[in-house]
Amino acid sequence: MPQDTKGLIEIAGHVPEREQGMYLRAAVKLMRALDEKHCDWTEKSVCFLTHCSGSYHGQIHNHTLVYADFFFLEAVRKLLGKDFLIW
Repeated sequence: MPQDTKGLIEIAGHVPEREQGMYLRAAVKLMRALDEKHCDWTEKSVCFLTHCSGSYHGQIHNHTLVYADFFFLEAVRKLLGKDFLIW
């Protein structure tokens, strides 16, 4: 879902100004939900986003994925108006 947030922020930059707030509010709401329900900020966790899925139809569910953390950080930086392109 962090990549979805990043997409909402990107869309906000390409729509009329009157629509931008809608996309940015949705992105912030999604980021807050991820933080509150699916982040482990303790040192015991290798990654901070938990309950990730490698693919919808695959076997990898409810695991940590380092690239999910990167998407999350990228979305946070975009919300702050700072680029963070690591790919």
